[in-house]
Amino acid sequence: MPNFGYRTLHSRAQTQGLTSDSTTLTDSDGKGSAYQEDKELLSLGGCIEKSLKQAQGGVQDLMIRLKSLRKDNKKLKSELESAKAAEAITHTSLGSRHSVSDDDMNLESMKRIRDLERTIKELRAENHRQSRHLEKLKAKQIEAELEDLKGGPRDDKGEGGGQEVDPEYRMRKLLRKFTDLMMVTTIPADFSQTCPICTDNFQLKKCSALQCQHLICNECLPLISKGADETVKCPECRRFTSRDDIELVHMTEQERWDELLGVAQAWDAFDVRGEEETSEEENEEYFINDATETSVEMRNSACDSASDMEETSTGNAVPSKQSTPPPSGGRLYSQSPMKEKRKRMEDLAGRALKKRK
Repeated sequence: MPNFGYRTLHSRAQTQGLTSDSTTLTDSDGKGSAYQEDKELLSLGGCIEKSLKQAQGGVQDLMIRLKSLRKDNKKLKSELESAKAAEAITHTSLGSRHSVSDDDMNLESMKRIRDLERTIKELRAENHRQSRHLEKLKAKQIEAELEDLKGGPRDDKGEGGGQEVDPEYRMRKLLRKFTDLMMVTTIPADFSQTCPICTDNFQLKKCSALQCQHLICNECLPLISKGADETVKCPECRRFTSRDDIELVHMTEQERWDELLGVAQAWDAFDVRGEEETSEEENEEYFINDATETSVEMRNSACDSASDMEETSTGNAVPSKQSTPPPSGGRLYSQSPMKEKRKRMEDLAGRALKKRK
């Protein structure tokens, strides 16, 4: 700070001192008091100068300290702003990371669900196509078998190429088809049978048969499938059935009897062709006719006695009668009416079902 007051006072004091000295030379006694006052003024000016220097030094210290504080404050502000910016960046990055990860998971789940739905749709369509193709093949096979058994024209060139098929082969096919039909589980034609769980009426191709011959609808079937191998516990008899042994019900009882009548008609057509029969075929025919073993023996003995009588005859005009009466076991199956054939087939079906149980 400029010390203009002090310099003015000092110069004034010096001037007054010189004046005082010159005056003293001229008049020492009259000016003594003025000299004393100037001396006091000089002393006071020195004190003031010293105080001003101290004040100036204090002000300078305060200025230096203030600058240091401002510098420290600025540094702290910059550090605080840096910390806030870093925290904001960290929070933003974490939030964005969580949001991005959640979005990715949701997108992946939705994509997987769409893929699974598309796969299920394709599998259902393929299953429907395969089912229709299988039904066509079965119908074609049945038609070919019926034509073969009836002796009609055949399109299969691999099996004989138009030649006659072995009668035993036809008989085996008929018996095999009869057995397959008897093993099929059916539902009533009026669809009156209900599911033991949901009590809904059974429908074709919407219910399945367990190994114990009990039925359950396809909607309740997954509810009782347990374990990795999907073992099914019957809700009625508590028996376990593997999922692979479950069969889809695709036929009513009336449809099965119609198929059995078709087999019987094919057998009838095969039987009236006049082919030579062996003794085993005759025995099987009597078995189907529910004849006893005695009737077979009686027929054989009748044939033997007839041949003996022909050998011992001496040329009489009237041949002798048979000593043994013909078998009384009833009409043959091929000569029975349709109603009696169906009744016999029902009896055989009942026996087969009892044996299975």
